[in-house]
Amino acid sequence: MQFILGWDVALIEQLEMCNHTKPILSVYPPDFDSEAHVTQMCANGFNKQGVPLFKSRVLKADVIKRPTESGFWAAGFSFSSGDLIKECPYELRVGDIFFGEEVF
Repeated sequence: MQFILGWDVALIEQLEMCNHTKPILSVYPPDFDSEAHVTQMCANGFNKQGVPLFKSRVLKADVIKRPTESGFWAAGFSFSSGDLIKECPYELRVGDIFFGEEVF
């Protein structure tokens, strides 16, 4: 994942575009060497234990003018108010924060 100059200001501006009192920007970020693109997290079936699996799909950047709503949160990238971690701490029952965090 690569960041642009002024990434924090750009993300704060995107938070302000959201029509919600407590928005969270969250995506599966592209690989470091990949071309930048806008993605949305999607359900992708279940594993043997019944835990949902996820993938991302690329959205057409020329259509996206503001952040879009999603039913999922990804640990790969998340940006919000600092109060988020106080109000919604990590789930202690999830042993690996990068697998299963989307379920809680």
